[in-house]
Amino acid sequence: QTLKLQEAPEKVPTGEMPRSVLMAVERGLVDRAPPGTRVHVLCIPTLHGGGGGGNNGNGGDSVKSVYLRIVGMARENAPGESATFTEREEEAFRLLARRSDVYQILSRSIAPSISGSYTVDIKKAIVVMLLGGCRKKLPDGLRLRGDINVLLLGDPSTAKSQFLKFASRVAPV
Repeated sequence: QTLKLQEAPEKVPTGEMPRSVLMAVERGLVDRAPPGTRVHVLCIPTLHGGGGGGNNGNGGDSVKSVYLRIVGMARENAPGESATFTEREEEAFRLLARRSDVYQILSRSIAPSISGSYTVDIKKAIVVMLLGGCRKKLPDGLRLRGDINVLLLGDPSTAKSQFLKFASRVAPV
């Protein structure tokens, strides 16, 4: 199985694409990391002949590419997987859930440093995106995923990137 290891999005400088490298997985490590999973890997850098029939005079392939052969892999705990809450925190969550203005409270808590009348609807949309919808199975057997996506369009310097960075920090992939 071939996997593509990609640089963590939060470590990529603004405006740049994450770097990636191909990795080869064999035997018991196959299908242990679905797409999007964060992993720690132990690997061996390996050269692979590119083929193409070209010779460099030494009888070898003229084009070689590097890939990593994985010999060990461990899943990284997702930020929410190991979260534990005290009884007091759980009670605070229950009280918040019972309030009639919970939607407004949550939308005001999205990127509080960004303000303006134009941000109210954007913040509400981000709250709905983060909390998500629910999966449904219709009577005819059709399944609806329940994922909510948001498309932010606007003039330059209207904090679109800052909203998305805030959302990715609050609820990482």
